[in-house]
Amino acid sequence: MEIKFYTYLFIYFAASSLIRFIWVLLVSMMRNKPLAGRLVKYMTDYGSLLDLTHLALAFMLFKQDVTFTIPNFAFESFDFDVNWNIRSFLFLSFSVTIISVINRFSTVYLFRDLFYFKFFAMIYLLQLALVLLILTQGNETIFIGWEFLGISSILLIAFYEYRISVLKNSLVILAIYKLADLFLYAALLYSSAAGETYYYQMSNPYCIAALLLACLLKSSVFPMYWLPRAVEGPTQSTAVFYGSLATHIPIFIFMNVWEHHSLSTNTLFVAIAAVIILIAIVCASMLSKAANDAKNSIAYAAIAQLGIIYLEVLFGFIWLAIVHCILHGIYRTVEFLRSPSIIYEHQLIEQDRRISGEPLLYRLTHLLPINLQLWLYKITYNEFVFFRIMMDGVESFMGLFSSRMNALVVKSYIFYSLAFIFLIELITFSLGRKLIIMDELLLALAYVLNILAMMNKYRPWVFYVALTASVMTSLLILSDKLYPVLIWSAVISTVIMLYILIMTYLLRDRLQQTANFMGQMHQSSGINFILFILGLSIIGMPGLGIFFVWIRLEHALMNVYPGTLLSVYVLLSLNTIVFFRFYYVNFLGKYDVLKQIKLMHP
Repeated sequence: MEIKFYTYLFIYFAASSLIRFIWVLLVSMMRNKPLAGRLVKYMTDYGSLLDLTHLALAFMLFKQDVTFTIPNFAFESFDFDVNWNIRSFLFLSFSVTIISVINRFSTVYLFRDLFYFKFFAMIYLLQLALVLLILTQGNETIFIGWEFLGISSILLIAFYEYRISVLKNSLVILAIYKLADLFLYAALLYSSAAGETYYYQMSNPYCIAALLLACLLKSSVFPMYWLPRAVEGPTQSTAVFYGSLATHIPIFIFMNVWEHHSLSTNTLFVAIAAVIILIAIVCASMLSKAANDAKNSIAYAAIAQLGIIYLEVLFGFIWLAIVHCILHGIYRTVEFLRSPSIIYEHQLIEQDRRISGEPLLYRLTHLLPINLQLWLYKITYNEFVFFRIMMDGVESFMGLFSSRMNALVVKSYIFYSLAFIFLIELITFSLGRKLIIMDELLLALAYVLNILAMMNKYRPWVFYVALTASVMTSLLILSDKLYPVLIWSAVISTVIMLYILIMTYLLRDRLQQTANFMGQMHQSSGINFILFILGLSIIGMPGLGIFFVWIRLEHALMNVYPGTLLSVYVLLSLNTIVFFRFYYVNFLGKYDVLKQIKLMHP
């Protein structure tokens, strides 16, 4: 009976999130936008009430930890391994409650906003991601939830899609997210190859280190402080994503692995990780004090607290970390929501300070020599050089220093991507991957096609052909392991590559004529949506297109070719980055604001 009840709960939370996501997309296509907005509001209000009712029912009937499998649920390729325990219940309650509060706030705050439907669609995609991350324990389902979390975050950062700075920051964080995805995927892949089907069973120390780095990146703790760049969206999306949920869930994943692993007693590993995180905490705390923007100051303060929670997990204080994580998420949510009034409150605090005198900490900082204070401020202003260099490297890789597609942008992309591919190749070969000449040739072919797609981002038909050819060539590397006859398909890929290469050379002068982020090809929301879904299907987002092909190849080859799978995943990640660059350039960045206002306010 208990198994049936918990199975129903999991299906309810997963399916209802997906159904609401689809419902918002369908309603957004209505011509009567005010009516559509009210329908979304009713669905949101009653849906939140239903979610909270299910949580209350789960609380009353909760008795013990339950682990079970739902075979062939949603996807035919694998089963859903579900784990209900007190910890997952607490994090699920925390997540659903925060989302319900934010949804109730947003139905009024964003009503008749130009991107009202986009916000709620991404919120429900986030809720689906959280359900998978919190309640499931299989390697595949965890990574699907991780991917959904990333794409919803990226699209909400680009919420105000007509602003150039917003799109640039979204692309920067996309690159960082894909790096975190790569570390997590490597950890899950090699643990699966060792027969560990549940992610918390991970036993290899290198996999644990990769997982920790992925979680730190996803939480913006180390080595990149991307969180202040993510506050470009509306206040409530900043609160729910970066104040509470998106940055805290990686902690939940890491603590599930850490408490089951003997590495937690390894003094050297704990000491190295703790020192790195402690340095990040101190730097984030100083940056918070030097920030001249309210949201940035809160973001840096949140990073410092997240680092402290990671330290609590490393030292074995799991329940302290859980309580700290939930309370900190609630506090930051409220703080971000109230950030517009912080300036006024700061004036009142300053008045009280002048009356009551300087606080102790403020007086202690003045004990430092003035030259030391100026030096500390200078290195803080420059983000301690290291963090600035890291972010500058990402921006250079994404080609964001130039407003045009020129030789410098292409060279920068090739330099960074090729160096990274070479590094991954070295790592996979050191972990036992065998050198197969045909695989390396196909990898090189897929990479060249990826570059050609990036260079042709102003011509959609050429772009989609090159992108598809790059993805298909990447999959061919895996397919020929199962079906050797498919190796002859490489000839077709070569012909396509040569055709695109010739076209690129003949039309090379036209690449210099169009600026980035100008929305040159934006025609209608329908065309926008169709081409966006087409691109996601090609690059293999969960539940779309080649994802099903990829997951089947992964199952068949995981135990034999984990290094090859990892190298192919790097190519797929580069294709994802190139696609979002294309999408932002051609379909975002320019918006017919007057037309949309008339639709929302007839």
